[in-house]
Amino acid sequence: MMETLSVAGLGAGLSIFTLIFLAWSFAWKGWALWIAARKNEKWWYIGLLVINTVGILEILYIFWISKKDWSKKEKDETISKEEIEREVEAEKKENPASAQESNN
Repeated sequence: MMETLSVAGLGAGLSIFTLIFLAWSFAWKGWALWIAARKNEKWWYIGLLVINTVGILEILYIFWISKKDWSKKEKDETISKEEIEREVEAEKKENPASAQESNN
C-alpha cells in the first residue's frame, strides 16, 4: 500500500504522488506565467492561470507558442535598408534637379 504523509495544518493525508504532481504542476505553471507576463500577453496569462492541464498547456506555451513570431503584420510593414536606397535612387533618376537641391 502507498504510505501517506500528513501535511501540517490540513489534517489530511497526501500521498507522495500528489506532492510530486503538485510540485510538477506549480513549476511549469510558474515558468509559463512568468514568460506570459514578460511578453505582456494578458490573455495567455489568464488562461494559464485558470486552466489546469497538469503542465501540458504550460509546456506547449513555453517551448512552442511563446517562441513563435505572431507579429506577421509588423514584419511585412518594415522596410529594409536596401528598399529605401532603391527608392532614393529611383527618385534621383526621376527628378535630378530636386536631387541636386537636396545635396546643396
